[in-house]
This record gives sequence, structure tokens and C-alpha cells, in this order.
Amino acid sequence: FNAFVYDSAFLNDLYREFGKDPECLGGLQQWESWLDEQGAEGDLEKLALFTNSPSHWTAMWLDAAGMSERFQECLGSDHPLFESREDSLLKPDRRLYDRMEHYYAPDASLYFVEDSPLNLDPIVGRDRGIPMLFDGEEVIKYE
Repeated sequence: FNAFVYDSAFLNDLYREFGKDPECLGGLQQWESWLDEQGAEGDLEKLALFTNSPSHWTAMWLDAAGMSERFQECLGSDHPLFESREDSLLKPDRRLYDRMEHYYAPDASLYFVEDSPLNLDPIVGRDRGIPMLFDGEEVIKYE
């Protein structure tokens, strides 16, 4: 699956076009503004990216977006948290969110920012994890 979806030639084409897409750039600016706000309020001590994509693909996109310095950790589908004896775990599997909660210190604030409500549904009502929906224009609390 990853070899097909994350094909090198296809990714190289996307990478070249990334900075030319006004919609993509606008969304990126909104995302950066939200990160700046949270950082200014002291809510972000450590910023990690939790994604179903492989880490090498994510690193390439963070670099293209000029955001690689913002994230101290990238938890991609190739990270051990995603491993399971029965199958591989991907969002929105609740077991993966359970692992995320145990991976970080009990007093750490966990913001889960997603562009899909489907990936936020497993977080709603939990003691840990603040679900935030990014709709391409703004980041809002998801309930």
C-alpha cells in the first residue's frame, strides 16, 4: 500500500507543486497562526505529529512547508506505536489513541488537530486529549 500511495515519482511532482497551490498555502498559514497562538499562550511545550503516513513522507512535507523545525517528534505509521500482533493500527482506531495517551507524560496536554471528524470521534469524551478540527481556514474545538 505505502509503495503505491507514496510512489517516489508521484511525491516528487507533488513536492514541486506544493508551494504553488493557493489553497494549500492559505491552509498552511492558518495552521501556522494557530500554532503561534498556542505557543504564545504557553500551551505547547512539545509539538509532535501523529499521522497515518510514513515518517519519511511526512518529513518531506514538513520540510516543503518550512515546518520541520516546529515538530520535535513525528509519529508516523512506521513508528512502533502503530504496531500490533493482529494488524497494524491506524487512526481512527481507539487502541492507537490509548497508546498515545500512555506514550506521553500523564500531565502533558494532548491536542489532536485533524482535518477529519472521523479521526476526532475516538477522542471526544476522554479525560486526555483535546480534539481540534482544522477545516482549511481555522482550528476549532471539536465536540
